[in-house]
Amino acid sequence: MNYTNKKNMSTRTKVWKGATMLRRMCVCAAVTLSGAVGNLMAKEVVIVAEGDNEPVENAAVTFYNVVRDSIGATRSDAHGRATVLKDGRYAMAEHDMFAPKMKQLSDGELTDTLSLKKATEIDELVVEASDNNKDLHRSYVIPRDDMKRYSNVYQALNEIPNVIVMPNNALYFEGSENVKLLLNGVDTSIIELRALDKDDILKINTYSIAPARYRVEGYDAVIDVITKSSLRGGNASISVDQAPYPLIGENSAALFYNYRSSRFSAIYSNSNNHQTRYRQSEFLDYDYDGVEYYKHKDGLDSHRNRDNNSLTLGYQTVKPGEYQYTAQLSGSISRNGTDLLQRVTSQSNPMPYDANNELYIGSNDVVLRNYFEKTLGDRDNPGTLVASLTLQRTNSDYLSRYREFESGAADPTVSEGSQYDIQFSNAVANLIYFFPYKKWGSLSLSVYDGFNYSRYLEPSIRTTQRKNVAGAWAQYYKGLGKFIVWVTAGLQNEYTYSSVSDRKQSEWNPSITAYLYYNITRSFRLSASYSLSTAAPSISQMSQTNQWLDTRLIFHGNPYLHSYTQHQVSLAAVYGSKYVDFTLIGSYSDIPGRICENFQEGPNSMLETLINLDKYRELTGTLQFTVKPLGSTIWTIDARIIGGRLKGASPTYDWTGYRFQLMPYTSLNLEKWTVYASYQYPGKLAIGQLIMPRTESWRVGFNYRPKESLSLGMSIQCPFGKGWKESQRTVAESPVQLNSEIFARDRANLVSLMLEWNVSFGKNRKRQAEQRINISTEENGVLQKL
Repeated sequence: MNYTNKKNMSTRTKVWKGATMLRRMCVCAAVTLSGAVGNLMAKEVVIVAEGDNEPVENAAVTFYNVVRDSIGATRSDAHGRATVLKDGRYAMAEHDMFAPKMKQLSDGELTDTLSLKKATEIDELVVEASDNNKDLHRSYVIPRDDMKRYSNVYQALNEIPNVIVMPNNALYFEGSENVKLLLNGVDTSIIELRALDKDDILKINTYSIAPARYRVEGYDAVIDVITKSSLRGGNASISVDQAPYPLIGENSAALFYNYRSSRFSAIYSNSNNHQTRYRQSEFLDYDYDGVEYYKHKDGLDSHRNRDNNSLTLGYQTVKPGEYQYTAQLSGSISRNGTDLLQRVTSQSNPMPYDANNELYIGSNDVVLRNYFEKTLGDRDNPGTLVASLTLQRTNSDYLSRYREFESGAADPTVSEGSQYDIQFSNAVANLIYFFPYKKWGSLSLSVYDGFNYSRYLEPSIRTTQRKNVAGAWAQYYKGLGKFIVWVTAGLQNEYTYSSVSDRKQSEWNPSITAYLYYNITRSFRLSASYSLSTAAPSISQMSQTNQWLDTRLIFHGNPYLHSYTQHQVSLAAVYGSKYVDFTLIGSYSDIPGRICENFQEGPNSMLETLINLDKYRELTGTLQFTVKPLGSTIWTIDARIIGGRLKGASPTYDWTGYRFQLMPYTSLNLEKWTVYASYQYPGKLAIGQLIMPRTESWRVGFNYRPKESLSLGMSIQCPFGKGWKESQRTVAESPVQLNSEIFARDRANLVSLMLEWNVSFGKNRKRQAEQRINISTEENGVLQKL
């Protein structure tokens, strides 16, 4: 199945040929029968193409009363049907591929047919692939009146069922946060979607199962924003979410310009976090050689600075129905530094003394992405060839220093530190072919290769790692009545050489992902899935650079780590209606050999290192729901609830961990105002041997839109709170109890000012907002589905 952007075609392209006469008769008969059976329902008009009587989907249908005053509008569904509004006596249908036509509706008939002629000149044309399965891939048009109630296109994704977009830009779709964002089939970012002009949006495509090329990257689902074709001109935008004191914010600016078949873009982003009341406390307790060692470090007000800046330049050229090429060049600079002050007591010195812990991490990153898509073969049911090439170069520097000043000494009695830098070079190529859809199903094949060279350099040691990952996968799906089978199978070879162990490894690993869907109704779906995947250690996990943690406690990696396999079984239920949407997911994972922290007694000290576990199993449940008390998204109440239990076993001890999270969110979205509030319950996470209690936090805010292109707002984080607290600790079974707590007093009562401004220039498209009013149904809510 072709998951990429379905391209605009030339003005004389024939898009509806190829269906048999029997199929056309069945479609018309089904439409007529549905009208006859539903004699208590509203009258319908069916929009078809003149000549072959194929239903016309997504035609704008405007209704007029007996004196020909417009009384409202809607759009035709996948069968060409549109419900006639009350008092409707005339219907006018408009579609980019056809000449507009008005018809007087007949009396006494439940169904009228309106035939449209193919347009001789087509300014804009979008064709859906013939193999779209509406239960796994759906398309949505967000009415302009609903778009107005959001500050930007990205926030407007809240209109799509089972999608939640939080004020902090976190996005969840059908229970998953691993969602790939695309713009016209190409990788995009939150910043780019926020910068789009609302009038440029044609539709939103959602994929409940990510195409295989994204699943191998760890994504569960895909959301693809499709813009109108044949656009001219451009738009500039600026987005500010900044707290003036302390400096904590996320800001961006973007510029887009469309010229003929080309699109140019420039996007700049900045995130900053400068805190002066940042405290980190730590508690260590362990036995070594029959002696108990403990150290308690009380955090004092300290400085923490973080600055990340990036610039992305993009170019895209499209010939509708034939090819698309996109290139993106991005560079980023990141600087993170922490200067921690602590007051220390220990088993050897119960009198408090001072300590200073400095950490600096800086990185520079350059990425070049190339994407090419070519349509091949029959235009009515084409195949598609996709090729991509990504080149990346990253340099990062790490510097840490820890000093203790006992008994008021001017010089440190303890001074330890480490310094290293990592250079990362990567090239990944991917070639995919999507075969034309056949009666026996849909098939796509891919081959790929990725080469990585990493260099780990410290003052006296140089470590290098070469890795090459090559493989192939095949993906197949087929609808069988209300059931859908979706299978992806791959085989991958991973070659690794690490100089630290002077060892070469070459492994062949299979990967399998299989789904079985049962569509009870269009609004209610059940699914079961199984996946088999393999993960490999990184060079930083294999480094043996000592990092000092305490007098008798150090940390370093393990050069003898090996790849491990993960098995996962999941069951899910997805439901959507006018008043409530929900997703319920239960999953069980068996990950023998998972890489995890482990504590063991070394020759001169306790050692925290990484090992491949003997056993690691996890059971997780997720419930995501949205309640719409008014039957629309004007007022929504959202929540995510996650619970889990894990069992791990190392060669020396076993442990059990638990997870619980509750995150409710509510928003009131009016034409000029948006008011929202979010809350995070102080639950906890369990990852590996770490237990991480969640901070209790809440945020309230509002946005005011004096005009649609301008949004002003303010938010307050933890109002009337004392601070932002995060912590983590090792499980009780661990021989080393290592607890850490961060208390950020700067994050309480934090006031952020917000600005969203989007300006268009030189645009040529006609705005048809009056044709996209809200048409509510019990099943679909206010969102019109294509």
